[in-house]
Amino acid sequence: MYARGRGVSRSMAAAVEWIRRAADQGDPVACFNLGNHYVQGQGVARDEVEATKWYREAAERGDAEAQRNLAIMYHNGQGVPRNDVESLKWASIARRGGLETAAAVCSELESAMTADQVRAARALAEAFKPRAADARPIRGYDDEIIPVMPIR
Repeated sequence: MYARGRGVSRSMAAAVEWIRRAADQGDPVACFNLGNHYVQGQGVARDEVEATKWYREAAERGDAEAQRNLAIMYHNGQGVPRNDVESLKWASIARRGGLETAAAVCSELESAMTADQVRAARALAEAFKPRAADARPIRGYDDEIIPVMPIR
């Protein structure tokens, strides 16, 4: 509503405040969207560390897009130290969750990693269990979703 000015004055800061309220209650879509706002600096100061925190919250609750974005953050060293094993772990989890764009991320990562690193990442991905019972949220904030971040 606030992001698009539907029925209210347009305010990214107000939009972020409402998204944060839902994120603070553990809503994975809100966590994902809040991470996007921090990456883009929309309604908040750009902050990759804070973005990574919110992507992780959503990723751990089963949000495949957040898992893919977290993989990219690890690969690029944005908000976290660069770690391709963690990156492939999260991309693999997103691919397993049905996110088609994660397959390309996995392929790119695997081509630059050793066999031991790939095995380690796959083992971590296989052991992953989402924190929430309802791990596949329905996207309800379609006007807040920001396009995929590129791998640097």
